[in-house]
Amino acid sequence: MMPKVLLAVLVLTGLGGGVYMIAGTQAMDEQELAALAARVNAEQADRATQQAIPETQPRSVEPTVFAQALEEEHRVVLDVRTVDEYNEGHVPGARIIDFSGENFLSELDALDRATPYAVYCRSGNRSGQVLEIMRSLGFRDVVDLSGGKNAWLAADGAWCTGTTC
Repeated sequence: MMPKVLLAVLVLTGLGGGVYMIAGTQAMDEQELAALAARVNAEQADRATQQAIPETQPRSVEPTVFAQALEEEHRVVLDVRTVDEYNEGHVPGARIIDFSGENFLSELDALDRATPYAVYCRSGNRSGQVLEIMRSLGFRDVVDLSGGKNAWLAADGAWCTGTTC
């Protein structure tokens, strides 16, 4: 009976990638060993699946990646510049949340954490700070335009001015 217990420890250590200990004097028969190995295999498969699907994390991206993100159906674009800056021109469909406004944090906190966002400002400084704030508030799918409006326009990104949008 003892070799069955030793075999179980070896199988579990090899399949699960962790250290398992079987305490006591109870021996496992073949059926119990098979059930235990199947459970460990299922847990290992779950872990592998979770590792294969990368979690989306808030991140700064170049204009080409930002443009791709804007094409996603449910992504909300946030312009964190001032109202005056926004009125001079903005990314199509952008919603303004003024980083320097007195209600900025409450407006940001009211947003749905499950919604994907694209954030930008003039140079990437304010939006980079907003990215970190959103990360700390639990937002998971946020892209920040590295270089901001300046990089966007240099890359010929779409821009609304006056009545043209």
